[in-house]
Amino acid sequence: MDFRVWDKEERKFLDERYIAINGRGDILGFTGKEWEWLEWKRYIIMHYTETQDKNKKDIFEGDILEILIDNSFKRKLICRKGKITKSIIGIDKKRHLAEINGFYYESDTFDKLLPLIQDKIFSDTQKMEIIGNIYENPELMEK
Repeated sequence: MDFRVWDKEERKFLDERYIAINGRGDILGFTGKEWEWLEWKRYIIMHYTETQDKNKKDIFEGDILEILIDNSFKRKLICRKGKITKSIIGIDKKRHLAEINGFYYESDTFDKLLPLIQDKIFSDTQKMEIIGNIYENPELMEK
């Protein structure tokens, strides 16, 4: 599944077996009798990152994850999708501003982090564990 859909009115995820999304982002849902187009303002579409956490659970935008830093403290992260500008260190060992459009993680300290790739694997996600999502468990990100 490349996405999941949150129903803002019912405050629950739609059953993925009964939804489809076209290239424009329109949502088609099975109502029990027939397929019909759903009112898009009522729903939030969250995309699949094509990565998994340390428990092999699929990570979607909107997921809240926890990661252990240097074996000493835990940090909470929200998976986000969008365009960000980030200062990075290039192969020339100098800092450069890069505009990135895609998935990133926003920490509980509001830092925007990019997943690290080592040996063609997102190494950070292998250390993360999904503990909830921003719709069902918003309290997880409260201080």
